[in-house]
Formats: sequence, C-alpha cells, structure tokens
Amino acid sequence: MALDFILGTASCDHQAELRNQLHTLMQEKPNSQFFYIVPDHIKFGAEVKVLDELRKIDQPTHEIFAANQVQIYSLTRLAWYFLKNEPAYYLPRISQAGLQMIVQRILRDHHDELTIFKGEKNQAGFVEKLVTQMLELKDGNVDSQALQVLEQQIPETGSAKEQILKAKLKDLQLVYREFEKFIFNKYLDNNDILQLLTSYLKQQDLHDYYFILDQMTNFTAQEMKLIHVLLEQGAHVKVSLVLDKPWIKEMPQPNDLFYVTGKTYWQLTQAAKRYGQKITNYQVTQKRFKTPNLLALEEYWINSINGLSLQQIKQPNKKLAIYQVDSRLQELEFVAAKIKELVTIQGYHYQDFMILTPKIELYQNILDPVLQKYEIPHFMDLKKRMSDHPLVELLQALLTIPLTNYRYVDVMRLLKTELLIPKSPYDERYAVATYREYLDLAENTILKFGLQGQHAWTSDEDWLYYRFNSQDDQELKDKEIKMAEKINVIKNYVKNTLPPFYLKLKKAQNGKEAAQILMEFLQQEEVPQRLSSWRQQALESGEVQASKQVEEVWQVFCNLLDEYVENLGTLPFIPEDFLDLLNAGFESATYSQVPSTLDEVLVTEMRTTQLNDRKITFLIGAVDTVLPGMQQSEQLLTDQEKDILMPNLAPDQQLAEGTAERMANESFVAYQAFMSSTQELVMTYPLHDDQEKSLQISPYLKRITNFFGIDIKIVSQEIQEAGDVRTLITTKRTTLSNLIQTMRDYQEQGLPLPIIWQYVYAQLQADATPAEADLMNKLLASLQYTNQPEPLTETSVKLLYGDTLNTSISKLEEFYNNQYAYFLKYGLKLQERDVFELTNADKGSLFHLAFEQLFNKLAQSNQDIKNVTEKEYLQYLNQVMTEILQEPQFQILQSTARMKFISRQLQATIQHMGWVMHRQRQVSKNLKTIGTEVLFGHHGSKEGLAPLVYPIGSKNKIAVRGIIDRVDQISLPDKTYIGLVDYKSSAKKFEYLKAYYGTSMQMLTYLQALLNNANKLIKQPATKKEILPAGALYMQIVDPVLNYKDLKGDLSQAAQILFKEHKLKGILLDDRELLANLDDQLEPGASSDIYQVGLTKKDQYNKNLTNLITQEELELLLYHNEQLIKAAGEAIFAGENALNPIRYSDQETALQYSEYKAIMQFDELLPDNHYRDVEKLAKSEILKAISVEQEEGE
Repeated sequence: MALDFILGTASCDHQAELRNQLHTLMQEKPNSQFFYIVPDHIKFGAEVKVLDELRKIDQPTHEIFAANQVQIYSLTRLAWYFLKNEPAYYLPRISQAGLQMIVQRILRDHHDELTIFKGEKNQAGFVEKLVTQMLELKDGNVDSQALQVLEQQIPETGSAKEQILKAKLKDLQLVYREFEKFIFNKYLDNNDILQLLTSYLKQQDLHDYYFILDQMTNFTAQEMKLIHVLLEQGAHVKVSLVLDKPWIKEMPQPNDLFYVTGKTYWQLTQAAKRYGQKITNYQVTQKRFKTPNLLALEEYWINSINGLSLQQIKQPNKKLAIYQVDSRLQELEFVAAKIKELVTIQGYHYQDFMILTPKIELYQNILDPVLQKYEIPHFMDLKKRMSDHPLVELLQALLTIPLTNYRYVDVMRLLKTELLIPKSPYDERYAVATYREYLDLAENTILKFGLQGQHAWTSDEDWLYYRFNSQDDQELKDKEIKMAEKINVIKNYVKNTLPPFYLKLKKAQNGKEAAQILMEFLQQEEVPQRLSSWRQQALESGEVQASKQVEEVWQVFCNLLDEYVENLGTLPFIPEDFLDLLNAGFESATYSQVPSTLDEVLVTEMRTTQLNDRKITFLIGAVDTVLPGMQQSEQLLTDQEKDILMPNLAPDQQLAEGTAERMANESFVAYQAFMSSTQELVMTYPLHDDQEKSLQISPYLKRITNFFGIDIKIVSQEIQEAGDVRTLITTKRTTLSNLIQTMRDYQEQGLPLPIIWQYVYAQLQADATPAEADLMNKLLASLQYTNQPEPLTETSVKLLYGDTLNTSISKLEEFYNNQYAYFLKYGLKLQERDVFELTNADKGSLFHLAFEQLFNKLAQSNQDIKNVTEKEYLQYLNQVMTEILQEPQFQILQSTARMKFISRQLQATIQHMGWVMHRQRQVSKNLKTIGTEVLFGHHGSKEGLAPLVYPIGSKNKIAVRGIIDRVDQISLPDKTYIGLVDYKSSAKKFEYLKAYYGTSMQMLTYLQALLNNANKLIKQPATKKEILPAGALYMQIVDPVLNYKDLKGDLSQAAQILFKEHKLKGILLDDRELLANLDDQLEPGASSDIYQVGLTKKDQYNKNLTNLITQEELELLLYHNEQLIKAAGEAIFAGENALNPIRYSDQETALQYSEYKAIMQFDELLPDNHYRDVEKLAKSEILKAISVEQEEGE
C-alpha cells in the first residue's frame, strides 16, 4: 500500500523515529502484524533494544514486556516464519563444499563440451571461484537462461575481449544450467530460500502486514525482488537509510558519499512507482547525540567528500582524540586500560563500548588475551573458521600421508592431533601425558636419524636409539633400550594402523565405499569417543563455547561426508579431489557465536553493520594499508567484462559491484564508523606491525587532523606527562605490572617512588590472597635482579663435576671464552636437538676417520704414503671410503641425490688431500708418521697415552684428554724431533694472543702431551737419543678452486699452484737441523712450498716469521698453557660461572656463534653485562709477560 523512507545522516536517530512510528501503528492497527527486519548478525541485539524501547514508551514502570504484534527478524528468519509449514522449506541445505562437489562433477561429466574451462578446471581454487561466481549470479537474479541471453547479445565478430567473454559465458552457462538442474527440488541455499519466500508471499494478501527494514544500506537483486512482491501484494514497507536527501530525479554519482544508499533509494522508488505505491519520505531531525566534535566531524566528512564548502564548519571546543602507539599490542593495552578506567571510575558499563578496526584478522591473536588480562567481558564478532581444529588436521594429514610418502611433517601433524592414540599392552589407550612423552622421543629420533618415508615407518624392523662413543662403536645401553621401546610404540602404531587403512581406501570402487571406509577407521580408532571426552572436559571446566565447537566440527564433517556420498558417491574415488573438497568445506565452515552476557564490549570490523547505540567507539588500527582498504577483484568475471554485460541486464537483475565501486564506498564505511557512537570517538594507529615493519597513519585520519588541527597524542608520553595514574590502575594483575614498571623507572633515575604509587603498593599488599602475595614477591624481586649467574655451591660443583675433572682442552677453551657457556654446555649438558643433517663437525669426523684408516692400512702393508704409486693410493682410499660409508653416522651421505653429490665432493677432497700428503713427503724424506688419531687420557681405551693431570688444591685434580690427528717424527743420528699435525676444514693459524688468553690452547696442550709420552711413542735404540719438539701445525682439508688469473697463461703450473695452497701453518722450532729436514729441497732465496719458512740468499732461515720459535720461547708458552689449565680447574672447582664473554674485536666475540644466547640474555646495554675485552699484545710482549709471570711464580 505504501513505501516509507526514514532518511537522515548517520548522526540522526533513525531507530527512535522507527520505534515511534511502530508504536503509533501498533496502537492504531491492533490487528496488524509488524516485522522489524535487520541483518542476521545483529538480530539478537536489535530484538533486545527494540522491545526494551517499546517497553519504555508503553509500560515504563514494568520490567517485563511482551508484544505479539511485532517480530524482530532477519530475512532468513522471516522465511522460516512464513514457510515453516511448507514442505519445500525442509529440503536439505547444502554447504559451500557441497556446491563445489556438484560443480566438480559437472565439469567432469561435460569435459568435452567445455572450451576455456577445460584447461582451468584442474587449477587450484578454480572450482571454488566458479561456485562463488554462480552464487553471485543467483544473488543478482541472473539464472542460466538469462546468462545465455547475455552471451547471445555479444556479437560473434566483436573485439578480442568480447570473444573471450563470449567463450567464458558459454562455459559458465553450461555449468550453471546443469547446476540448476542438479539442485532443483533437491537442495536449498540462502538464495533459494529467498526465492521460496518471494513465491509464497506473491500468493498472499499482505495489506495488514508492516515490514520495517533497518540497518541496511543496499539489497541484492533477490532481496529487491522480495521487496517488490511486498509492495505488489499491498504490504506497508518502511526502509531506513543513512542518506542526506531523497534522490528523486536521478541516482547519485559514484563519488558521492551516499552513493550506495542513494542508489538503493532510487531503485526502491522506481519499483514503488511501477506498482502505484505511495512514497513518503520522513526526514529525521532528531540527533542520536549532541557531541559537538562528532557533529563537526560529520559535517566535515560529508562536505569534503561531496566537494562542498568547509568554511562554515565550526571548530569544536573539545578536540577529537587520536593516539599514536608503537605496536598493535600496546594499542590494545591502551584501549583496554581506558575502558577499565571509564568503567571503574566514571560508572560506564562494558556494553557502552565498541572496538572497531578495518581488519580484525590483524588483531585476532591478541584481542582475547589482552581483554582477558584486563578482565573485560567482550564479544568478538569474528567468524572463527573450523580449519584449525584437530579433527580437520587429522583428516588432512591422514589423506596427505600416502600422497607424500609418509613425509615427516605430515605424520607428525597426524599424531600431534592426539585423536589417534595407540593402545597399551593392557588394551587401553595410553594416557595423554605418556603418549606425548613417547611421541616427543619418536620425533627426536626421526630428526636425528632421518627416519622418513613409507619404508622407515612400515618396515618390520624396530627403530634403534643409539649413540657413538669415542671409538665410534655402537652401544645399546639399558636406558637407550627403554627409549627404543617407547619410540617403537609410536612407530609400530603407525605401521599397524595406517597401511591397512590405505590399502582398503585404494581398493574402494567409488566415493561411497571410500567414505564408509574412512568413517569405519575413525570409529575403530575411537575418534568420536575422544572428541566426546574433549567436549565433556570443556563443559566441566566451564568452557561452554569450546564444548559446542567440538560438536559443530564433527557435525560439519558428517554433513560433508553425506554431501560427498550424495553427489559424488557413484564416481571413482580420487583421494586428491576428496581432500580438496574437505579442505574447502572446513575452510568455509565457521563456529556459531552467541554473546555470553549483555554487558560486554563489542569487538568487530568496521565494514560489518552494527547497532549504533554504544556510547564510546575505539577505532583501532587506522593505518594506510587498511583504511581505505585495498580492493582486489578475484572473481571469475572481471570488472571490464561486467562493464560489457551491465547495459544488457534487465531492470530486476544486477551483478556484484566492481573494484572501483567498492573502493568508492570506503569513505562511506569510514563515515559510519566515525558516527557509530553517541558520546566519543577515540582513534588509534600503530607505528609498527608484528614484523616491526613501519606503518603510516591512514590518509583519512591525516585529513581530519589537518583540518581540525588535532595534536596526535603519543600514548607513552601522554601517560607520563599527565602524571595521572588512573589509566594504570585497572585489575590487580595489570596494576601490579604497572607498579613494577614504575618502581623500576624511578629506581633507574635514583628517585623516590611517588606517594600515590606507595599507596597503590600498600593496597595491593593488604588485599592480596596468598597466591597473589607470592606472585607479588616474585615480581618485586625482579627489581633487584641482575643478569649475572650466581656462583655454584660446593655441593653443586661436586654433583656436576665430581672430584676429578676429566676434560678436553676444547672444553677449557670454552671456559676461557665464557664461563657461563661452559657451565651450560658441560655442567648442565644442555644441547640443541639433534637433526639429521651433515654438519661441519660431521665432515671433520669423516676426514679424520678417512686419514686414520688410510695410514693404518698403509702401516699394515708396511707402506709409507710417500712411496705408493697413484694407482695403489687410490686402491687403498677406495677400500677405506667403502668401509667408512657403511658406518651408521655417515649413512646420511647415501640418503638423497644431493647428499650423494656431497659425498662425491668429500671423497674428492680426501683423494686430493692424500695425494698432497704424498707429494709433501717427497721433500721431507726423513719425516715419518708414527701415529694417527692418537688418544691421550681416554678412560677405557687399551691403547693411548697418559693424560695431563694436575692437582687442584688438596682434594681435586684435573685430567686433560684429547685426540691428536697425526704424529710425525724426524729421526737423526743423535736426536729425534717429534711434532703433530691437526686437520682443520677451514683455514687456521697459531695465534699467540688467543693462546695467551686461553681460548686457543689445543696445539700447546697436545704438544705437551706428546713430550710427556715421547718415550712411549718413539721406539728408542739401546743408546737413547735426545727427543725435541718439532712443532705443532695445522693442515687445512680442502679441495681448493684454482683462480685462472694465478696461472698467468701457463696451465702447466696448475698442479704446483694448488699444491702451495696446502702450506702447513702453526709453530715450528727454530732449529736449522730440523728445518733442513722438513724441506730438504729448499734452496737459498726461496720459500718452502710446504711450510711457512724460507731461506735468505745468505742461506739463513728467515727470522721475521712469527711461526718460528726458540726452545726457550716454546717452554714459556708451554709453562703458561699449564698455568691456564690449572687456573681453569681452580675456577671451576670454586664454582665460578660468570657471564663474561671474551671480545677480541667487534667482529669476533664469544657470543658470535653461541647456541646459548637465548638462555644467557646478554645485553651490553645492561649495567651488569660486559664483554671481557682483551688487550692487543704482540708476540714479543706476550713472551715477556709470560717470563715475568714465571719469575713471579717461582
């Protein structure tokens, strides 16, 4: 009978006008029925609000109010009201995933008829995009026949874009037509329900019905068609629109602020005119608020967007509040503290606040924790997807494992859901705690030994947990056997459970059989019972929402399975397609949400329509990347293609708005957010995102600040300068945190704590429960905390190290690098989790073992490396490498093609280095290797040398052990020189400075061990010869790359240039007889190709080389090294474990490659954390200092 518009800007009280009109009509038309229609997500709040306001008008003294004349509904609920007795209404609903199943079947059945879609149908996400496009067409009242008409209107000889569109529409029309046939009278979606409602109401007399549409800005074509029917059938329709004026003669332009609502107004008036309905415009004048700053903001925003004059806008006395914060977390902390302050001090209720943000996903992980911390009840209007639920993880992993050959990440993903738990020998499922322990051990084993792939999981052999001792002999100890038993509970559960299931699945004839096998498997493994126990636990702990989620996710799974069987059950089962459909189903499925209380803060996205009855709005996250939002078109039909189709649409048809239209609407979305409260608008923006990337203020806020001259407040400064502690006193827990921070700030400044904070401190103490008092004491203790470890007690030292410290020299070097790192690594024995990878240490072990076995085999054959031919050498080497690669610790080198390539590279390096040693011996004819991998101080070793043992006080001693890579000797008629060679995978030289400070003690220690055990190493004749140290040298194990420039055009020099790359570096005794025998081919005026020595033209050895030392100098170094060992032992037994990392330069510190930095938390800016900077000393200064030290010691 009539179409009424309630018009006004966002500051106008549309709802008050609607309620007044509703109340009047209810009095005048007692037999009429009234329907107050709002968007579905605000129906509950709107129902409470409307009925309460009607009560205030009609029965203000009554607390209880009922009105059977009026119903507050959403459109879907309205459909239920009218169709609840119609059989068609009870057809099954179909999910998004179910629709995708149907479309997937259509694409498969009509493959040969497709053109463009034929090549795209197997692309990831295409089916989902196709379904979305068809639903948009249904929304727009464009069915398959209408689509065919649109396609036929495109000329055959049109442009290239038109031809592509024509082909696309042919395929789309084919799929759309079959889709309509498939679901007709079989399934319902929301569009179908609206069509049913429209068809039903078209047969009804609606003269006594009033339909009030509120909080809506635009309508789909289907919704518009419903409104047309209401008008046609005589209903009274009232529509509330945020619109500044009626657009009678034309539609507004797209750049107009009110374009969307103006367009809606225009479309409805045209329909009313067609049906001869009376149109009445009610211009709302009553304001929802009288706040000057909000009214001024509204006037500015309307005028600036619509190009009107800004000169007449009055500047409000109270400025708008805009705050800058450092991070999103700080932003939420600030907002929560403000809300708590306003509730506690000014008497607000939580329901008076709304937190809006342009993109709520950016805050979803911190919103709940922060608001819970401040004990603020809240409702987050964010649809939580089911895709992260453990059941979904289980299904995804279960179906992925056979496709990825039991990949580690997929198997762990399956097992960590804790929905599949093995049974104990007593036929009961293991307890969760026990299962977690076993699974952790299994995961560590998998990572350590690279146990991946179907064969590893399904083989009949159990997994072994083993370690290697110093001789690389495999030992299984009692503890390791027990660990292996636990590990194999997991391994055998996978082996006995998954392969039979996958075999059944593989034999499934069709989708229906596969679905049945899957459900039987879940039942067999008691997954439903496990979910039920989770639900019960949630209920018992008061987590009602969590308990419902368990039910909902299982129901969605069952529905998806039913839809799959119904639509694809007769087709061949394809695991990949089934997995995609499940993923799509759970990705689109969300949990239902119901507010737990009326008095709570609403947290929502600004693009979601909400009731505008909140007193204060906090608009957070107002940065340029999301306000205005970036609009992207991901639809099947592009914006350009829609532009081609638009002119040919019927009046009752429409297509989804394009990117440009959505972008133009951003200013209206912001406008509604600005006007969403009745008293105050607080806007905030962070400077950094979660990855510390810089963010910029939204251009919308920038325009507002510039026009109104607003001083943006920096949150931390604003609180500090104000001296107002009210925002810092909220809940007990947060107040305590703020108290601790304040006390720390004043402590650092050397100032007394202000009286107000002393009072807060006293109140917290007086009101604390025992648990709160304990927490308070712990936090207060942090004020005296220093980041320095305490010395160990005598008892702790004894428990950790015993009476004798059996150690290697590398451990003592760690002690001199950083005492605390030594304690963590060798006291507590903390270590990172072993991972199946080839480390530099592994490469070093391979090199050492290869050279040890190579020299052993040569010795067994009474051969010397300098005498073998290249062919013989390669035979020995191949035999050695074949044996080594069979060792368990080197099986990684056969695990993948990449590792096999690395293995060949390593073998090439070993081959090259062996031949280098062969060539080196040609110029050192008297040099002989008398030992490789020589042990000293190793307990349990039948062979080996004595350790270096030093008493520490009267009760303790320190015993140093080690492995010397190679021991060489030069035997002369009256003396024997003995020296050592240490293999290194990187370049290394003897550094006097590091040897002096204790961080490079290896060579001197090993040399001392050789000298102490010389008589055992050297087979002396009856007349004993003098034994002298030759030196200690590093040999880099590397296959160097030849630089072409070094050849200078002469390729014949390549071998010699490469040979020179392997000079041995370290220290050598400055003894002419020794040096002459080390390189007996060295001529005057030349340098050795093997050692860092050279002869002058006068046939004198170069004295300028620091690697040459005298016997006296060597003895000084050995003396100092011994003192370092003793000093380290004394400090360790005294319990010293200071956090004192050494620093040689800014580029070289003890923390540079430390794996314990996260534990140590070393920060040079802290007053108690300092590097131990070393004094730079030359060789001569070091030797002089040691000499003085020796004299003083004597």
